[in-house]
Amino acid sequence: MPSRQIENFVRDVPRNLPKCLIVGEPHEITALEPIARERFKGVADVFQSDPSFLEVVPAGINKGVALKASIGAYGLRPKRIDCCWR
Repeated sequence: MPSRQIENFVRDVPRNLPKCLIVGEPHEITALEPIARERFKGVADVFQSDPSFLEVVPAGINKGVALKASIGAYGLRPKRIDCCWR
């Protein structure tokens, strides 16, 4: 996947992205996380998914929300759902 460097994230990134993955050295990602969290507060959720990855997603959108919506859409019972992650 090609990557590109941008100067102004808020101005230059399309608003309809489902997720933005920022890749860098672990110490840089760790330092950037609280800055990005504060900057995007109320607009996007920011979390470190790997020592080298910082993910930026629309506020309130996560795997738990998606699972809950899927359960409702397919008429499943939560007791019948198993999930795992590393």
